[in-house]
Amino acid sequence: MHTMKTYFLPLVAFLAIISAGCSSNGSSTYRKPSLETRLSRSGLGLQGTGDQTTDTKVNTDNVIDDNTRALEERWGSAPKKEKSQEPAIVIEQPAKIAEEATPKTTPKAIADGLEKTNSWLSTTWAWPTTANVVEGKEFEGEGKVLLLTLQQLKEGEKNDKAAIQRKFAGKVSRISFNADNISKGSYSVAVAVNTADAYYESPLKVLSKGWNRDIVFDANQKYWKSKASGWQNNQSLPDSESTLITILIYNPDKGLKIAIDSLYVK
Repeated sequence: MHTMKTYFLPLVAFLAIISAGCSSNGSSTYRKPSLETRLSRSGLGLQGTGDQTTDTKVNTDNVIDDNTRALEERWGSAPKKEKSQEPAIVIEQPAKIAEEATPKTTPKAIADGLEKTNSWLSTTWAWPTTANVVEGKEFEGEGKVLLLTLQQLKEGEKNDKAAIQRKFAGKVSRISFNADNISKGSYSVAVAVNTADAYYESPLKVLSKGWNRDIVFDANQKYWKSKASGWQNNQSLPDSESTLITILIYNPDKGLKIAIDSLYVK
């Protein structure tokens, strides 16, 4: 019993002291410490006094700079990244093509045919005709040309054709030439082929004034005449060796003047 009194009495006294302190303040409610008090206790201070405070603005740029300096002091500064330079755009100008000097060349001349030789002779059964080989440039021809002119007829003589001929050994499939009629009039031209046993003559083709080009007589065409055809132009040349070739000019006059060029027999 004595022991209980010993512990009970101090406890009653402690409670009485607390009760007295609460009565002196006039309120038993607990008051929370002010923000300033709490910050001061934590070691952080606020500017200003009382309940009026001014917030301190944290400069993040300074914080970043401080952190960067700390890292550089420990690990060394990072290598500076050089600003990349964009490659310059170069517009290439089209290369100037050098004008190559083109050598002036003379057009390749067509090889002279049978007109280049003096082997053409006048016939005895037609108007006497002279055939001379001359330079073709005088008549806008190529290479050599064969110039035909008429000889003087004897008094009273008259003939409806002039002719020149030359020997030719071989089979004939085609005769072609160009003819420049330098005369004032128009004429007709034909060719003839002699074989060992017959004479064959082509149909007539008109010779207008000036150049008459690509005059062609084809041996396979059925427009040749001979004694066997009754001198009708209805047969082709036989597949036989020829002996003579003749050029005939029909209805000539004293002013006849014709240049034959590119004369080929195939």
